[in-house]
Amino acid sequence: MSIWSKLRSDSFAGSFLAALVLMIAVMVVACTSTNPTGEIQTTWKVNGTIAHNGSDNRVTVYIEIFRNDEAFISGVVSVADQSVRSLGDGTYFGNFSIADLDSLKSALQIKISTPVDQFQFQQQVDVPDAFTFAANGLTNNQIFSSTMVNLEWGTAFPAGSDGGYMLLAKQTSGSLSARGYQETLNGSEGTIPTDAFRSANGDFQAGTYNLWVVARSQQPVYFSGLPISFDDSVFSENIDRVGVTGQIGALYIPPPLEVTAVATIAP
Repeated sequence: MSIWSKLRSDSFAGSFLAALVLMIAVMVVACTSTNPTGEIQTTWKVNGTIAHNGSDNRVTVYIEIFRNDEAFISGVVSVADQSVRSLGDGTYFGNFSIADLDSLKSALQIKISTPVDQFQFQQQVDVPDAFTFAANGLTNNQIFSSTMVNLEWGTAFPAGSDGGYMLLAKQTSGSLSARGYQETLNGSEGTIPTDAFRSANGDFQAGTYNLWVVARSQQPVYFSGLPISFDDSVFSENIDRVGVTGQIGALYIPPPLEVTAVATIAP
């Protein structure tokens, strides 16, 4: 090989190596975020719900933690200074009696820390007060194909609070093919329509149903340990801090009202 051929070969190899190094550097930068000083910035996401179950008067705490979009399992989590244990998959769970939480009616403090990343997070959450609800105009808690259920309830919030209510209906016996119902609203009364007791084809479904009026404060997320089910997409993120986003709220879930759908025409 002539000296000129060798020089051209070395030049090509050097140019290729330089381009490869530059491409890797660009990929590394693209996969991380930096703050204005050029330091790599970790992003966190915290979701959670504090749920007071009126049926057994216990409080369930559920927290999710993500670090750079991956489940984080090493958080130290507490609510009202009570430890909430890690389930090992980025979720944290606790089930407490009212006595465990010194002052349920006042704001409860969620605290999160991490031993390695020096991440510190606190959020104050107001749990709605206990209340009752009732259906108007039902005889023996029976409903028929044309029945709409009108509900009234007491207040769970002081004036000006960031809270509201959900109406829920779920079939618990029979075909289990009824549509059910979910509505978010304010005020102290609402209606569960006849469609809640019908299938997707519009056929009236006999059986028993549980009805709820659930109070919610802030922006709760659904988790499987609740006695109710709901679509939490109707709520939105309410945590927006430097490096931290998420969605946290609280629920009061009173005992359900059980009604029976009767497959006859109302008298």
